[in-house]
Amino acid sequence: MRQTTTPLPQLIYPRVIHLRRRLREQVYLPFEENKDAAEPNVKIFVGPIHKNYINWEEAISESYEAIAVGDSFSPASITSDGVKEFPWTQRWFRVDVQVARSSACYIDDESKGLDRMQTDGEACHEYCLHFLAHGEFTVYTNEGNVWCGIDPCHSHIPLSGLLQRDNEKQGMESCTLWLDGGQWQTGFWFGLQPPTDELGFRILKFQLQTKNS
Repeated sequence: MRQTTTPLPQLIYPRVIHLRRRLREQVYLPFEENKDAAEPNVKIFVGPIHKNYINWEEAISESYEAIAVGDSFSPASITSDGVKEFPWTQRWFRVDVQVARSSACYIDDESKGLDRMQTDGEACHEYCLHFLAHGEFTVYTNEGNVWCGIDPCHSHIPLSGLLQRDNEKQGMESCTLWLDGGQWQTGFWFGLQPPTDELGFRILKFQLQTKNS
């Protein structure tokens, strides 16, 4: 079999990255929010910084404040000899998601999560949350179960299996996620812009999306 040679192998990596970006943009589509809605579909809050690890049971009792794209949640520190570093810290995040029930893709309890459901005869949306930030995160459900892990290379959280009927708001589905965020330098975000050098760890993007499946 004839083998194709690449005269400039240094071009392979950027081309793969570009192709991956194009494919992701086709798989995950931004969800068009209702412009008349009184509240946004996704709200994100951040808790205090911890130098020592705390678990989910402790984290859910803490005080949280709103955080937005571009906000720094773990700035760099300066050592006594003037060297900038990122010491290990932990910070928990709370994410509240709310969507209209008519568009939600939820799970039939009887099938134990194996079947996708539809509402009002319309095709449902398979929701996910695109959460892009410096650091590595373990995602917990509101019941304290580990749901998934995310980092800058794996930044989508599936939501459809978590959405439940909102008893306080008619016609809505909602869920709450808890993110255990570890702030330390790794190779996961090599090339991720902007870098952490000046303002530390930041939220770069969070967006409710639907999976084009």
